Parts: sequence; structure tokens; C-alpha cells
Amino acid sequence: MPASYAFPAVRRGDTKTLAVYLLRKGIRSLARSPLLQTGDVVTWTLRSPGGASEDRAADLDIGTGKASLPLTAEQTAAMTPGTYSGWLRVKGTDGVVTTHLTFSLPIVN
Repeated sequence: MPASYAFPAVRRGDTKTLAVYLLRKGIRSLARSPLLQTGDVVTWTLRSPGGASEDRAADLDIGTGKASLPLTAEQTAAMTPGTYSGWLRVKGTDGVVTTHLTFSLPIVN
């Protein structure tokens, strides 16, 4: 089951970077390490309040497990006010696609 998160509201015309760390936890050691591997493809999907969805490639830092989606001022200005929903998926090098996060992102005037 994927994790869920409600991102803080973003004002139209502002810049914002959505970011998460995809980590695994060792069963015995409890040590955390990056989940991502070279060749993984991470996609953020944003669904507008009207229901249209758009896939965007994530910026990745394999070493830390960070997957981010920078939103420019122009991109947020073009977004319809309301609450966007979405998910973050990882396609591994084996072709398996896994949803790791579902989220909401309010866009306000």
C-alpha cells in the first residue's frame, strides 16, 4: 500500500518543488538506504480538479533516493485553482511499476 501525503498549498505564480525520499529499511539492521537504482524511471502524475492527468518525469538523486518535481512560476500560474491529486510511481529496471505515494496538492490564487 502506498504512503499518502498532503502537500502544503501552492499559490499560483509561485515556484515550488515537490520532493520525497524513497528509502528502504533493513529488517535486521533498521538502517535506511536509497530504494532507487540506476535505470529506474520515476514519474509524478498530477490530476487536475477537472480530472485531466499529466505525467511528469522526476528529477532523481540515486545516491540519496530523492525524487523531486520542480514547478516553475509559469507552470503554477497556468494551473487551475483547486486541489490536485496524484501519485508517484517507480518503474524498475525489471519493468515492474510500483506506486509509492499518493498525494494532494492545493493550488490557490
